[in-house]
Amino acid sequence: MACNHMEGQYSIPLAINADFEGGYDFIKTTLGDSISGKTVFSILGNAIGNSDIGEFKLISQLCNLATGEAYLFLSVATGVFDNSILGEKKALLRSNYIEYLLAGGLAMRTAESFSTLKSHLEKRISLALGKSEVDGATSLKFNDRQINQCIFSSKRYDFKKLRSWLEKNFPLELLDSENTLTPTSGLGIGSYIFRINN
Repeated sequence: MACNHMEGQYSIPLAINADFEGGYDFIKTTLGDSISGKTVFSILGNAIGNSDIGEFKLISQLCNLATGEAYLFLSVATGVFDNSILGEKKALLRSNYIEYLLAGGLAMRTAESFSTLKSHLEKRISLALGKSEVDGATSLKFNDRQINQCIFSSKRYDFKKLRSWLEKNFPLELLDSENTLTPTSGLGIGSYIFRINN
């Protein structure tokens, strides 16, 4: 949809919607040498903070795909997970998005019924604060007690520290950024546009 909208203003010869946690050979082969002009990679919706492979590997692999003039659009959740979130388990698990995400993920892993899992999430899931590779980031882990495994993790980032970490570890040059905070909660959405200098 975004590509269709932009096509009237920019030439978009090819768009790939991919999970950047894998499939790099497919992406590299598809992009090939035939693509000229700019390449734009977008990791939106805090996908970097939900990545199973970790932030470093995700961004490293993406930067390795970049050839020629390449850009990275990145949006993340900003703020902090602290101990107070652990007391909000019931409300958190009743969020439609979280219910479907966790029950669906468990159903794929365990072959159990989605509806049964959805109705028993509160008993099955425990919450714990986790870690991140990025200084200043905090993590919330959703653990399944029955299989004794983390099934989902989400991170929140310190806007300035994430930028520093990205620029220190990768060939990224910041072109623009903005952190939109919710006034009362201290949570927000941080957005960055980087040029990838390979």
